[in-house]
Amino acid sequence: MSLVEVKKLCKLYRSGGEEMLALDGVSLEIQEGETLGLVGESGCGKSTLGRALLMLDPPSSGDVLFAGKSLLTASRRELLQFRKEAAAVFQDPYSSLSPRRNVLATLEEPLLVHNLLLDQKARRERAYQLLESVGLQRNVGERFPHELSGGQRQRVGIARALILSPRFLVCDEPISALDVSVQAQVVNLLRSLRDQGGLTLLFIAHDLAMVKYLSNRVAVMYLGQIVELAESHQLYETPQHPYTQALLSAIPIPDPVLERKRSKILLSGEVPTRLRKLEGCPFRSRCPFAMARCQQERPLLREAAPGHQVACHLVNS
Repeated sequence: MSLVEVKKLCKLYRSGGEEMLALDGVSLEIQEGETLGLVGESGCGKSTLGRALLMLDPPSSGDVLFAGKSLLTASRRELLQFRKEAAAVFQDPYSSLSPRRNVLATLEEPLLVHNLLLDQKARRERAYQLLESVGLQRNVGERFPHELSGGQRQRVGIARALILSPRFLVCDEPISALDVSVQAQVVNLLRSLRDQGGLTLLFIAHDLAMVKYLSNRVAVMYLGQIVELAESHQLYETPQHPYTQALLSAIPIPDPVLERKRSKILLSGEVPTRLRKLEGCPFRSRCPFAMARCQQERPLLREAAPGHQVACHLVNS
């Protein structure tokens, strides 16, 4: 069953008389209880999509359905209810926390906003339980963000996101600002919380190895469009889109001998401007297999194999 459904989502930004298309007709579904990984190079629209799904930055057109109900036509009361059921873990664990509040006050705030657990003792106990669930001691609650390490701050961010027991969690590059050892701890924590509580996750990241480890399915984004979507093992073992193949070839192999021998796909050509809607395939200027059809006709996301969707004329011809 789909918990989140995205239909032809577009996001247009206007600045100084110019327009930039950040999302260009994105359509996908996230099944209840699964983790969907979202990968792609910087600036491709991953974070914009995450914010759009949470209505933090509403789309220009298209629709987002949560549990079968449209968020774009939702009333203020319905959106408030949605805020209880959906949350976010942001990229920078320092700037996403108020420096004027200690950890306990940060965790208790959502409960006060939504008029839950009005008894202070009950709120405090709930906050302590969340701290322990993310691997922190209770005394961390008395500290301020500047007194915590990066890993501790990110765990606090996860605890804050979980304080209302949401059904859907958007993790927007939650490990990119952390040390490698701490990254593994946070990813294992998210996986454990998902398995225990049935959370549905959108996991946005650059680390393709971590995405493979955590995700049930993976979507690859390029210039505001989904170009490939498949089960995690299927996409990593048999990537179909040339852009996906280039991304996966960059993942380092822990064996130095094999790493030196294998060939990597280096993309050439220029990234097209996003100041106007592109005709044809957005990847054609960098694709080694581009053909005349790619100049004129935009490839649609179609099923190339069971459960494996690709937007490429070469694959779907």
